Formats: sequence, structure tokens, C-alpha cells
Amino acid sequence: ADPLAGVVATPRPAVKAERFLLGASVESAQLAAAEGWSYVHAGHLNGDPALLERVFAAYRAISAGWAPLLAVAVIAAETEARAERLAANLRMFKVHVDTGQSVTVGSVAQAEEFVRQAGAREYRIEEKAPSVIYGTAERVRAELERLHRQHGVREFVIDTPIADGAERLASIELLAQAHFTAAAA
Repeated sequence: ADPLAGVVATPRPAVKAERFLLGASVESAQLAAAEGWSYVHAGHLNGDPALLERVFAAYRAISAGWAPLLAVAVIAAETEARAERLAANLRMFKVHVDTGQSVTVGSVAQAEEFVRQAGAREYRIEEKAPSVIYGTAERVRAELERLHRQHGVREFVIDTPIADGAERLASIELLAQAHFTAAAA
């Protein structure tokens, strides 16, 4: 017999937790909508504007117009030049394995580990340009507000892909001090 049979998590919240699906395809958006889940588009892994339009349209069509969320990579710095230097260090690799599955990772070593874990005999690793919003906090703020207005983004999930902890914290603090005017729908 299953030792966990009949186990119930407590305390039981009065309101069910919101469920999210992080995806990067029209199919992921459709699945989230069909299941009644919130959809978070992985724009930090694939920032293609045409794909973003298709994904958000597919999600809204099935979900009765729910507003999607957007995950983005953001680097804010005191100057444009500093932000550009921080962003220049980022690399991304897309791994395609013979099962048809693909994943985006941050290094060749991670790509090779995925191939090993997937047990793939044939695979392809391609370097991709990372999708990063970078600049001064005001420039980043303006771009996030543009995305909000253009796509009706409900919330942003912010990834700050800076390896150095002090630099990452400085980026987050600069962004936190920016004056956002667009209200979430």
C-alpha cells in the first residue's frame, strides 16, 4: 500500500494557488489556456517579436482574453556603456536532440549535459543571441512599459543574468528605483 495514500496538505488555503506554465511556443500557450493556467512567455529564452505576437494571440483566443505574463532578461546599470558590457558576456545555446525535443541553456557544458541526460545519439548545439533588455534604469523602464502597452502584459518576471552578486544587486536596485507609470491590467 502507498504510505502517502490519504495524506492531505494542511492548512488548506481559502483561495487556490494560481498555476503558471512557463513556455516559449504557441503550443505551450494553448495548453496553459486550455487548462485554465496563467501563461508566462519565456521571452528571456526567445525574444522573437513575431513569436511573441503569435503566442499571446493564441493564449488570449483560448483563455477568453486573459493577459499573459512575460519573463525577460534585464540588465540595468548607471550608464548605457556599462550595461552593454555586462550584456556582452551573456551566451545562450539551443540544443536539438533526435527525439525532437529542444532546450535553451547558458553554456556548452550545460548543453552537453542535457544531451547526456536525454540519452541522445544525434544532436545539434547552436549558439543563439540572448534576448536581453539592457541600459540605464530609465531605458529599461521605457522598454518594459512599451512591451506592456503593445502586448497587454499583465506582469513581468525579471531575470537578471549577471554572475557577479554585487553587480546583480546593483542592477535590481536601479530598476526598483525607476518610476514606472504603466499600470498592470
